[in-house]
Amino acid sequence: MRNIIFLAAGLLFLTLTHESPAQQPAAENPYTSVADLHNGARNFRNHCAICHALDATGESGPDLTRSEYRHGNSNSALFRIVSQGITGTSMAAHRFTDREVWQLVAYIRSLDRRSAPEALPGDPAKGKVVFQEQGDCSRCHMVDGQGGRLGPDLSDVGWKRSGSFLKESILEPSAEIGNSSETFVDGTRRYWPVTLTLADGNSVQGVVLNEDTYSIQVMDEEERLLSYSKKLLKEIRRGQVSAMPTYQDDLTEVEVDDLVAYLASLRRK
Repeated sequence: MRNIIFLAAGLLFLTLTHESPAQQPAAENPYTSVADLHNGARNFRNHCAICHALDATGESGPDLTRSEYRHGNSNSALFRIVSQGITGTSMAAHRFTDREVWQLVAYIRSLDRRSAPEALPGDPAKGKVVFQEQGDCSRCHMVDGQGGRLGPDLSDVGWKRSGSFLKESILEPSAEIGNSSETFVDGTRRYWPVTLTLADGNSVQGVVLNEDTYSIQVMDEEERLLSYSKKLLKEIRRGQVSAMPTYQDDLTEVEVDDLVAYLASLRRK
């Protein structure tokens, strides 16, 4: 009986240690060959691009082409983030093997386009004035607890978005809308406008905060949070342009650069 127990324990140990999901990072990345980069790129496209974009410059997830990351810059920190996720964020744990995680880390490192913080032409102090006054951005966006809630909280947008992404969002906020955006079921499509027709014929206009198969949650123009069962709605009509207005004709080129510089500086800890 004792031999059987030892044999079973040995088999269990081998099962748990063979190609087990990543747990503890090594000191250095042992997988950095061309083949490793190729495999890392493939896994990135299959598992990461949906949030970080195919070029890794960020969509619902942050820009990964920079050398500075909010939750750690070392290889071991990136290893932990990929394998364990980040609590309280949409970054989930992934059941990759150690080798697959290191290959992803190597690929992310290969995307680093800046050895120093991104150089932007604008003045952050002047951009703050544009944000609060000319652009009236705080009517819809919150920064460090101050401002509106009809748009995303921008308190740490500098960690998440590149300067080019921020500039495009200011000048062409509807640029990325497409057929897939009409579903409004994933986090990247929050804050898009929607009109709900209720059972009594009245309508509610607002922006989508969350949606699943059975219900939809919106915030109306008075910032009231409203939730509806879809089976009780007559119609869900989705907007074809972003609720975010374009500032192409309202801000000068210098003011846009200043605003981008200010947004890029927002990096709440």
